[in-house]
Amino acid sequence: MFERARRVRKGRRYARLLERGASRISRGLERRLASRSPLREVAFARSRRELDERMAAERTIGDVLDTTGTFYEPNGAYRGYGPYRSLRALQHRAEIAELAHEVRARDPETVLEIGSANGGTLYVWARVLNGVETLISTDLDYRGRRALLDHFAARSETSLRCIEGDSHEAATTRAVREALAGRPIDFLYLDGDHSYAGVSADFETYGPLVADDGLVGFHDVETSGTGVPRLWSELERAYECRTIGGTDRDGPGTTGILYKGGRS
Repeated sequence: MFERARRVRKGRRYARLLERGASRISRGLERRLASRSPLREVAFARSRRELDERMAAERTIGDVLDTTGTFYEPNGAYRGYGPYRSLRALQHRAEIAELAHEVRARDPETVLEIGSANGGTLYVWARVLNGVETLISTDLDYRGRRALLDHFAARSETSLRCIEGDSHEAATTRAVREALAGRPIDFLYLDGDHSYAGVSADFETYGPLVADDGLVGFHDVETSGTGVPRLWSELERAYECRTIGGTDRDGPGTTGILYKGGRS
């Protein structure tokens, strides 16, 4: 039994290494494609049509997650082209769905996401949080996908701003403040730098901009090998918090919600 468990764990590690290697190769191809304007324009036009068809069919949060795909459902209904081929959200479906329900119930007007990766969770906020006036994303590298991300809010009155750069740098913080135009953040989602120093810096920088009754979401609050659990344990002693756990913990870590002004 122990030998079988060891083989299973080894197999999972090997699969993850293969996935990471494939991701690095695909990102290199994406950058080369993005540098060739005619090909990029064709890929974007076809991807946008595909996304428009999915948007027209969506009625529920489940429909939106069907579009993006999730950690255990990598092949979402949306199938883009070239650098726009995937919107996969790297969360457990049950976790991101419950988080989206809770945030929507708060009727937020301003949302900031740190770390957008494939754009999956950003798409969820754009499609599910109907009352959002300002939606801001920051990411180190959008990999030539900005045009598609900007299209997420095409069917709403939401102003979507994508800010490329390190969330810890002063220039990025200034750009976020400019986009907020003096308004507080109603929902802050932290899924960028997962080191203890990095996620702590993000919380210390953008946490004070959150409204007194606002929410802060964290991804991977129980993921070993990252610094997020350490920060989360500290925050649980200072704020009212809760976790949202999926049924299978072999994938990405639990989602955490911090209630800045307490739960109401």
